[in-house]
Amino acid sequence: MSLSHAATLLEIFRNTFTNNFPFVVISSASSVDILRSENPFLLLSIMAATSFKDVRLQRALGREIKKEICERIIMGHQVSMDLLQGLLVYVA
Repeated sequence: MSLSHAATLLEIFRNTFTNNFPFVVISSASSVDILRSENPFLLLSIMAATSFKDVRLQRALGREIKKEICERIIMGHQVSMDLLQGLLVYVA
């Protein structure tokens, strides 16, 4: 996925999905690059949620989310706000 496509999906999340996900607020100052470095799992979940027009991409991102859940939470016993917010977006 290109950076411009990811930025478009992030804007869709901010403008359209915020009403459905009030527990995750992404400020207008946050960019794809910032989220990629600070909240990578949340960004992955946002990309999956907003890629509903491209089913193949959405399924591929869903597989990546499941892989991350297995590696980071189940096997790695990691806990973070990034994982919590990403899980909330993914589950909702």
